[in-house]
Amino acid sequence: MWKMRSDFIHQKCLQSPVFSLKKTLTNLIQSITTQTETHKQFDSPEINLEIGLIHSFYHSYDKSLFFFEKASKLLELSVSLTGVMSKRMKYQQHDRATLHVAIK
Repeated sequence: MWKMRSDFIHQKCLQSPVFSLKKTLTNLIQSITTQTETHKQFDSPEINLEIGLIHSFYHSYDKSLFFFEKASKLLELSVSLTGVMSKRMKYQQHDRATLHVAIK
């Protein structure tokens, strides 16, 4: 777990993605997910959020969405997005489309 965190911090310090770090992180993620599948008590939302963040950094959005949804299920969190026409500031003359996020 800490190796994955330190390698990801190292990757973020660099200017562009490095293939060797991506490969190392992918192997670490695979070993962590197999460990959490066999020992359900170690499956935590924090781990899933960190793995999802790593996947989104490398533009693997399908994989990151899977881990973000898994974390929200573990937290029993539901998020709904709605669009509403409203004024963001009291000085605005016209209504604008605004995104509202409802978290339950």
